[in-house]
Amino acid sequence: MKYNISLKKYKGTGKMRAVLQEGNKQYKDLYMGNYKVKVMYEKLNEPSFGIIIQKNENEFIIIIGMNLSIYFESEIKDTIGYIVQVLEGRYENEKWITTRMMNGVKC
Repeated sequence: MKYNISLKKYKGTGKMRAVLQEGNKQYKDLYMGNYKVKVMYEKLNEPSFGIIIQKNENEFIIIIGMNLSIYFESEIKDTIGYIVQVLEGRYENEKWITTRMMNGVKC
């Protein structure tokens, strides 16, 4: 499965955020649209980083990440955010190549 995502498209739009674990911080909260995105750094003695893109109002893409967990919480009362699908893979010639797809409970 190919998933075509251009980082250039989101550059400078405010819809792409990078995270990097600094010092002994265990987490970072980001606010993107109507969602609070909690990034938990899993291994404090190893590099933790990622890039998160808000593709549209209710869809986010984690482009790259290592040693972190990400949780979404709606800022709208009585609304829940869900992770529907996780795609693992790599970039080849500026195209996304999926090597593993997880749905539902696996996410």
